[in-house]
Amino acid sequence: MSQRPVRVLLVDDHPLVREGIMSLLREPEFEVVGQAADGKSAVALAARLQPDVALLDIRMPEMDGLEALRNIRACAPRTAVVLVTQVEDEAHLLRAIELGASGYVVKGAPGRELRETVQHIASGEPGFSPERFRALLERFRAQATRRGRAAAESARLSPKEVQVLRLVAQGLTNQEIGELLSLETSTVKSHVHNVLEKLEASDRLQAALWALREGLLPEP
Repeated sequence: MSQRPVRVLLVDDHPLVREGIMSLLREPEFEVVGQAADGKSAVALAARLQPDVALLDIRMPEMDGLEALRNIRACAPRTAVVLVTQVEDEAHLLRAIELGASGYVVKGAPGRELRETVQHIASGEPGFSPERFRALLERFRAQATRRGRAAAESARLSPKEVQVLRLVAQGLTNQEIGELLSLETSTVKSHVHNVLEKLEASDRLQAALWALREGLLPEP
């Protein structure tokens, strides 16, 4: 039986940009279930449609992308939000990730990168290359202050789950983690699911940031 397509909500205030992204997603793997030209409409559509992925511009009228992101995460918690941004504005990106963004794509990137990002995130894999994933964590490491509750919080995780979480925080895929730990990919997927559930994390990046804040990652 074939996999169902990834259901995508497309949000950008420029019709030309929306049409361009639509053309990139006209493949059997994707289904654009809705479009919005402002943040307020995006939140309403996300609440009604519950898409798998929302592609969201940062700068929009009515409600900016960061506020829309916050509201989408509240009304559609299973929807992964991917920022589509003009430039890699570090302050905006870090704030967006803190609010629950699962990834980002810079406008002007190859269409293949957008499609692969959406597919990876929808399947539970990292929405960043390992290099970009680690670079983001290092930015958080530079500004984060540890809360000193690592021991109490990590006690909720089994030793194997902590081991898997540390590898997740390095940007490794389930298959790569399985190869390193001599585990079946399905077993790794189960461990990752348990970690996200116990930490109440929306995705792998949020779990990795939790590990960073709680001091579970080794110093570089």
